Order: sequence, then C-alpha cells, then structure tokens
Amino acid sequence: YGDARRTKIGHAEDETDIEDLIQEEEMVITLTQHGYIKRTASANYKAQRRGGKGITGLATKEEDAVKEIFTSSTHNYILFFTTRGKVYVKKCYQIPEAGRNAKGMAIVNMLALDGDEQVSAVFPIADMEDGKFVFYASAQCPFYIRKSIAGLLDIPYDDIIVRQCTTGGAFGGKEHFPDVLCGALLVAENKIRKPIKMVFDREEDTQFSVKRHPSKCIYKTAVKDGKITGVYGHIYYNCGAYLSSSYVVLQRGVFHGNGVYTFDNTYLKGEGIGTNMFPSCAFRGFGVCQSEFALESNINLLAEKVGISPWEIRYRNAIEPGKVLPNGQIADCSTALKEALLAVKDAYESHPGRAGIACAMKNAGVGVGLPDKGRAKLIVHDGKVELYSAASDIGQGCATVFVQMVAEATGLGRAYIKNMGSNSEVAPDSGTTSGSRQTLITGEAVRMAAA
Repeated sequence: YGDARRTKIGHAEDETDIEDLIQEEEMVITLTQHGYIKRTASANYKAQRRGGKGITGLATKEEDAVKEIFTSSTHNYILFFTTRGKVYVKKCYQIPEAGRNAKGMAIVNMLALDGDEQVSAVFPIADMEDGKFVFYASAQCPFYIRKSIAGLLDIPYDDIIVRQCTTGGAFGGKEHFPDVLCGALLVAENKIRKPIKMVFDREEDTQFSVKRHPSKCIYKTAVKDGKITGVYGHIYYNCGAYLSSSYVVLQRGVFHGNGVYTFDNTYLKGEGIGTNMFPSCAFRGFGVCQSEFALESNINLLAEKVGISPWEIRYRNAIEPGKVLPNGQIADCSTALKEALLAVKDAYESHPGRAGIACAMKNAGVGVGLPDKGRAKLIVHDGKVELYSAASDIGQGCATVFVQMVAEATGLGRAYIKNMGSNSEVAPDSGTTSGSRQTLITGEAVRMAAA
C-alpha cells in the first residue's frame, strides 16, 4: 500500500524455524485450508531482533489474540499464503495522508517484492468501506465473486463490493478461482477489519492455482470408402478435489467431441472424476481442446489405415453449408471448412513430415440455448459520458471497444467518453468474460444505450 517498505521474512518449515525467522513488528498466523483462523499470536510476544526489526506476535491457539494484534496497531498488513497453510503477515508502515482517498482507504499500488521473492501474481485485496466488504480482484466476473462468497458469512450480496483491477490475461483461470481466494479473505477481513492483501510467490502460484483439466479420451471411428460412418467416444476429465466449473467443461468437451465432420452415427459419454489433485477449472477452449485433440489424433491414425492422406480424409468428411452435424445442427452459409482446407492444401502437402493438419470448432458465448444478457448504462456527468458495465477487460480490449461504440453512435470525441471500469457496486451485471462474448453481447447493450 502506498510507499510501504517491506522486509523479507523467509521460509519456515515448522514453528521452531518461524521463531528464528520472525522479526519485530512482523508475525505469523496459521489458517486452515478453508480460510478460518486456526492459530493466532500473543500481542506482546518478543523474540530475537534481526536487522533492526522485531516481532509483534507468534502463533498460539487463542483466536482472540489475532484481533488484539491487529486492532491495537495503526498499521495495515499483507498476507502471504504458503503451501503448508501458513500465512506470513507483513507490516506496512503508516500510510501517508497523500496515499489515501477521500474516504480514508489506502490507494493501492501493485509493488514488486524485494530480493528473491519472485511474485508471479498479485491476488485480491480486502478492505472495509462504509460497513461493506470491498475486494480489489483480478477476475473475469466481479459478480461471480459476490454471489459465491456471501453465503460464508450469510450476508446480503450488496454488502460485498468487487472492483476489477487491471487484468493481463485470464483464459478461464480467473473465472472461479478468485472466489476461493476472496472467500478466505472475507473470513479474515470480517475478523481483522483492516486492509489485507494476499500474494502468491511463483512456486505457490504454480502449485495452488487452477489448471486445465487433465483428460483421457478413448475413441473408435468407423469408415467406409473414405467416409466416416460412426464415432464412439468415452471422455474422462480429472476434476480434482472440487467441482468448480467441471460440469460445464465436461459438457463442452462432449458437445464438441464429434468434431467438424458430417456422419450419422455417434455415441459419446463423458465422466468427470473427483481426485485428490487441486481443482481443475476452465481454460481457453473450455474442455473442447481435449476431446478435439483426441478425435483428430484418431482420424490421423484412421487415414493411415485407410491409405489416404490426413488432408484427404478431412476434406471428404468436412461439414459444409446445408449439411447436418451429428448433434443435429445444420451448418449455415458462413461455414467454410472446405475452403480453408483447400487454402492450406499445397503448403501441407509440399512439406511432408514437417507440416501437420487438424480441424476443430468451438462455440462462442453461453452457446447451449440459454439466455445470455449483456448490460450497460450511460450517464452524462460534468460534460462527459460515463460508461458503466461490469464486463471485465482481461486484455481482449472490450473496454476500448465500448468507448469506440459510444463515440460512433453519438458522434462524440473519445475525450468526452469515460469507461468507469468493472465494479459490482455501480455497474450492472454484464456476465462473465468468457466464451468470447463481451464485445458481442455487452457491446450490443452499449450500442443500444448510446443510440
């Protein structure tokens, strides 16, 4: 926060090491995996001084002690999760008045850590503001966080405010995982009532953050005269310890499991398996990559058995306008798979053994017949148009596109249009930034509001 100075705590394997490591005005508390305070500190514990610093407290069993430490101090603290469940709490020195906003809340600067504490991601910040819990998060949908964590304390949705920070990419990994992080912070913030910032170092981020679903796909494909007559597939996804978005990821994998080819007979079965691994979650492609990769690999083997090229077997079976996919969807006039195959034929065939080929498709938006809504509102304030939408820009550029849409619809220069950012307190719920939907769905809401 602000220009807070930091000193490195180090790494501890057990409490003995922690006693050696911990320094004055810094301390360690231990949390359970669900974010509840398990061990706290004695407010007046003293230990060996190091580097001009000392300690505020060391973990003991009294829960009330941690409240005493935090409430008796004028400082803010930063929490650092470790893979063993310990949380290093570092002191931030008093924030100067210039570093606070009108409500007295710290203005947040994302600062790098010193030395060899390599931080690959800065995770949520929790605070209190006017009696409400405020989260600054790098996420794909602020409203997802609010809906997911309110039940932990049985509080109304409106008592939780989520403000989207600048997010440099997500690809599905920040769709549900921020709920887990903010849930732990909500419990801690309710106890401490001081600003908290959670940071993972590179090792912790790699071990603890969600990954794409590992999968095993078994395919059998029948062919006659170079034409596919049927496909059997059994698709397994490793969901990890919790469901997360696995049921939708598995659904997408099965829906797309017949690829982009036209044939009449198919049987696909998908199973999500619970394991002791960390929960898997959505990632770009949303389950489709696994089943499509398996099918395409199967088709390559099939082409070899039949005696035709991988390009030829795909061209003979490719979907085209007016024909029907195995799931019953009729391809419209925008379908151009055969044209795409023709465009790459020479390059593929002229580089044998060095060029590969595969065909796939992926739905956009919700894509399963459910309502999909984008929302936006425009307010004229101080001679400028303020654009409010909770659509998270995670690098794809929708925040810029929305401003361009307003400028085009109104004839105003961009200097007179301000995107107010994604904020669950003041912006309408625009759904999640996934499925390449925001520019199309919420963008249409922006266009209609500006018309």
